[in-house]
Amino acid sequence: MAAACKRLAQLRMSSGISCFGASKSSSSNSSLRSFSQLLKSNGRRFFLVDTLTLTQESSSSKLKAEVQSSKMQLLHDIGKLRTTMRKNSSESRYKKSEFAVDLEKRWKAAQYDVMKYCIGTFVLTWGIGLTVLQHLESTRSG
Repeated sequence: MAAACKRLAQLRMSSGISCFGASKSSSSNSSLRSFSQLLKSNGRRFFLVDTLTLTQESSSSKLKAEVQSSKMQLLHDIGKLRTTMRKNSSESRYKKSEFAVDLEKRWKAAQYDVMKYCIGTFVLTWGIGLTVLQHLESTRSG
Protein backbone atom coordinates (compact mmCIF):
# COMPACT_ATOMS: atom_id res chain seq x y z
CA MET A 1 0.00 0.00 0.00
CA ALA A 2 2.82 2.40 0.92
CA ALA A 3 4.62 1.50 -2.28
CA ALA A 4 1.50 2.26 -4.33
CA CYS A 5 1.17 5.66 -2.69
CA LYS A 6 4.85 6.39 -3.37
CA ARG A 7 4.42 5.35 -7.01
CA LEU A 8 1.29 7.49 -7.26
CA ALA A 9 3.17 10.54 -6.02
CA GLN A 10 5.99 9.93 -8.53
CA LEU A 11 3.58 9.45 -11.45
CA ARG A 12 1.54 12.48 -10.45
CA MET A 13 4.59 14.71 -10.42
CA SER A 14 6.01 13.40 -13.67
CA SER A 15 2.72 13.45 -15.62
CA GLY A 16 1.30 16.73 -14.27
CA ILE A 17 -1.89 15.10 -12.94
CA SER A 18 -3.45 16.69 -9.90
CA CYS A 19 -4.93 14.83 -6.95
CA PHE A 20 -8.42 15.18 -8.32
CA GLY A 21 -7.57 13.87 -11.75
CA ALA A 22 -7.41 17.23 -13.49
CA SER A 23 -4.43 17.43 -15.78
CA LYS A 24 -2.03 20.36 -15.69
CA SER A 25 -0.94 19.47 -19.20
CA SER A 26 -3.27 18.67 -22.08
CA SER A 27 -3.20 14.91 -21.62
CA SER A 28 -6.16 12.88 -22.87
CA ASN A 29 -8.69 10.94 -20.85
CA SER A 30 -7.18 7.69 -22.09
CA SER A 31 -3.86 8.51 -20.37
CA LEU A 32 -5.76 9.10 -17.14
CA ARG A 33 -7.47 5.78 -17.50
CA SER A 34 -4.26 3.94 -18.27
CA PHE A 35 -2.59 5.78 -15.37
CA SER A 36 -5.31 4.57 -13.01
CA GLN A 37 -4.87 1.03 -14.31
CA LEU A 38 -1.17 1.09 -13.35
CA LEU A 39 -1.94 1.42 -9.66
CA LYS A 40 -2.39 -1.99 -8.01
CA SER A 41 -1.84 -3.03 -4.46
CA ASN A 42 -2.60 -6.56 -3.23
CA GLY A 43 -5.31 -7.04 -5.86
CA ARG A 44 -6.94 -3.73 -5.11
CA ARG A 45 -7.04 -1.08 -7.78
CA PHE A 46 -6.77 2.63 -7.07
CA PHE A 47 -8.56 4.85 -9.56
CA LEU A 48 -8.02 8.52 -10.14
CA VAL A 49 -11.00 10.74 -10.83
CA ASP A 50 -11.73 10.64 -14.53
CA THR A 51 -12.16 14.11 -16.07
CA LEU A 52 -14.54 12.68 -18.67
CA THR A 53 -16.76 11.40 -15.88
CA LEU A 54 -16.60 14.79 -14.18
CA THR A 55 -17.57 16.47 -17.45
CA GLN A 56 -20.43 14.03 -17.92
CA GLU A 57 -21.53 14.55 -14.32
CA SER A 58 -21.39 18.31 -14.88
CA SER A 59 -23.46 17.90 -18.05
CA SER A 60 -25.78 15.60 -16.14
CA SER A 61 -26.14 18.22 -13.40
CA LYS A 62 -26.86 20.88 -16.00
CA LEU A 63 -29.39 18.59 -17.66
CA LYS A 64 -31.02 17.87 -14.30
CA ALA A 65 -31.18 21.61 -13.61
CA GLU A 66 -32.73 22.24 -17.02
CA VAL A 67 -35.24 19.43 -16.51
CA GLN A 68 -36.09 20.83 -13.08
CA SER A 69 -36.47 24.31 -14.56
CA SER A 70 -38.69 22.94 -17.35
CA LYS A 71 -40.71 21.02 -14.79
CA MET A 72 -41.21 24.18 -12.70
CA GLN A 73 -42.22 26.13 -15.83
CA LEU A 74 -44.65 23.36 -16.78
CA LEU A 75 -46.17 23.37 -13.28
CA HIS A 76 -46.48 27.17 -13.50
CA ASP A 77 -48.21 26.87 -16.90
CA ILE A 78 -50.53 24.16 -15.55
CA GLY A 79 -51.43 26.48 -12.68
CA LYS A 80 -52.23 29.26 -15.16
CA LEU A 81 -54.38 26.87 -17.21
CA ARG A 82 -56.27 25.75 -14.10
CA THR A 83 -56.94 29.38 -13.18
CA THR A 84 -58.14 30.10 -16.71
CA MET A 85 -60.34 27.00 -16.68
CA ARG A 86 -61.88 28.01 -13.34
CA LYS A 87 -62.52 31.51 -14.67
CA ASN A 88 -64.09 30.15 -17.87
CA SER A 89 -66.15 27.69 -15.86
CA SER A 90 -67.39 30.48 -13.64
CA GLU A 91 -68.24 32.62 -16.66
CA SER A 92 -69.96 29.65 -18.26
CA ARG A 93 -72.05 29.06 -15.13
CA TYR A 94 -72.98 32.74 -15.10
CA LYS A 95 -73.99 32.62 -18.77
CA LYS A 96 -75.96 29.41 -18.19
CA SER A 97 -77.68 31.05 -15.25
CA GLU A 98 -78.38 34.16 -17.32
CA PHE A 99 -79.70 31.97 -20.14
CA ALA A 100 -81.90 30.03 -17.71
CA VAL A 101 -83.34 33.27 -16.32
CA ASP A 102 -84.04 34.47 -19.86
CA LEU A 103 -85.75 31.16 -20.73
CA GLU A 104 -87.79 31.34 -17.54
CA LYS A 105 -88.93 34.88 -18.41
CA ARG A 106 -89.89 33.77 -21.91
CA TRP A 107 -91.72 30.72 -20.50
CA LYS A 108 -93.70 32.89 -18.06
CA ALA A 109 -94.52 35.38 -20.84
CA ALA A 110 -95.72 32.49 -23.04
CA GLN A 111 -97.85 31.13 -20.17
CA TYR A 112 -99.34 34.60 -19.67
CA ASP A 113 -100.12 34.85 -23.40
CA VAL A 114 -101.76 31.40 -23.37
CA MET A 115 -103.84 32.34 -20.30
CA LYS A 116 -104.93 35.59 -22.01
CA TYR A 117 -105.88 33.63 -25.11
CA CYS A 118 -107.82 31.03 -23.07
CA ILE A 119 -109.65 33.71 -21.04
CA GLY A 120 -110.38 35.68 -24.21
CA THR A 121 -111.72 32.58 -25.94
CA PHE A 122 -113.83 31.70 -22.89
CA VAL A 123 -115.27 35.24 -22.66
CA LEU A 124 -115.96 35.31 -26.41
CA THR A 125 -117.63 31.90 -26.31
CA TRP A 126 -119.66 32.96 -23.26
CA GLY A 127 -120.68 36.17 -25.02
CA ILE A 128 -121.73 34.29 -28.16
CA GLY A 129 -123.62 31.79 -26.02
CA LEU A 130 -125.52 34.61 -24.21
CA THR A 131 -126.25 36.27 -27.52
CA VAL A 132 -127.65 33.01 -28.93
CA LEU A 133 -129.74 32.50 -25.79
CA GLN A 134 -131.08 36.06 -26.01
CA HIS A 135 -131.90 35.55 -29.66
CA LEU A 136 -133.70 32.29 -28.90
CA GLU A 137 -135.67 33.92 -26.10
CA SER A 138 -136.66 36.84 -28.23
CA THR A 139 -137.81 34.52 -31.04
CA ARG A 140 -139.84 32.43 -28.61
CA SER A 141 -141.55 35.38 -26.97
CA GLY A 142 -142.12 37.35 -29.96
